[in-house]
Amino acid sequence: AANSGDKTAVSRTLRFAYGITGPIRHQNLLIYKRAGDPPSPSDTRPPAYPPALKALLASPLARTKPGLKSQPDEPAALSLALDKRGWLGKLPERRERNLWWNWWREEPTKTLVPTEIEVIEPKLDASATPPLEPTKSTGDFDDPSSRAPSTPLRLRQLGLPVARTQESGLLRRAEEYSRSHIIPKAPRRSAEQSPGSQDQGSETAMVIPPQSRFMRRRYRELLSKMPLLSFKPTSHSLIPPTVAPDSAPYQNSPPVPLIPSGKFSVSISPSAATLGPRSRTTYSIMSQEDRQWIERAREIKQSSIPKSGQPRSAKS
Repeated sequence: AANSGDKTAVSRTLRFAYGITGPIRHQNLLIYKRAGDPPSPSDTRPPAYPPALKALLASPLARTKPGLKSQPDEPAALSLALDKRGWLGKLPERRERNLWWNWWREEPTKTLVPTEIEVIEPKLDASATPPLEPTKSTGDFDDPSSRAPSTPLRLRQLGLPVARTQESGLLRRAEEYSRSHIIPKAPRRSAEQSPGSQDQGSETAMVIPPQSRFMRRRYRELLSKMPLLSFKPTSHSLIPPTVAPDSAPYQNSPPVPLIPSGKFSVSISPSAATLGPRSRTTYSIMSQEDRQWIERAREIKQSSIPKSGQPRSAKS
């Protein structure tokens, strides 16, 4: 069905391939949940969510359903059960324990799991010691083309979870395909057209296979399901500890703090499709392709005017 161009089948296939659904999502979600203290089933209440997962639960951009209310601190079913109990007061210990643990297991399943974490390094002075691992500075954060995933070593130094798809670059690849299009040809009567510039423009445009409008919209819908989790460390956490060679990243990794020192933020790609009025999917109003088509139309209109400069008289 996806090969025949079915919209639902194509969207489902892309979500599976880019880790929005399927085993890749479950593996990444398990990594985000295991970043904190290990749970003990004998406890009445489960442990608190790790900071990265708590930031996702509190952000409306990372919810599977846009209008879904988040409960990152306590289960909503607990307060409802207490209200129904009325004058009887406190719930039985077993009932309260089941409510807490069911909420702890089910709440993360309502979250869109990011495929990578981006570390935003604050600008350092010339006398300050730079970090061991080069990461992107804050000046390039708004440029999607310059975005590069942070290395797993730097994430472990800051005490952050490392997803399976951290170095895959899935988000950047989806952005490139959502902007890949066929550049419209210049009009035949255009005097500024030269064969060298036409060949050069076609070569630069064919670095990524051009996508049809149908596929570009599917990739923009895919980007709306791929939140970007960013972490900005504090000034005193810029100098990482001494790290052993990363020969066995899962066994010989250096000890990291349980709580990372910094601030999390959840954002979404500017190329992603958003929900407009009446909960309909809207796309960018004016894209680069639209501007090029408008420029070509203006050139065609100017070339249709006679050389004398006077418009052609209408036939009576």
